[in-house]
Amino acid sequence: MTRWLDTFPPLDRELGFYLLLASFAVYALARLVQGACHAEQGGRDHGPL
Repeated sequence: MTRWLDTFPPLDRELGFYLLLASFAVYALARLVQGACHAEQGGRDHGPL
């Protein structure tokens, strides 16, 4: 596993960073959509975020 990572460390680190960023963005988007759906159904709104 480490040998495979050592083959191209800069690309892999960048890819891992962007992957983490993308997963956080997807999570935030899902929370936003969930909040919007709850607001439409007359549920409690948890603020702008």
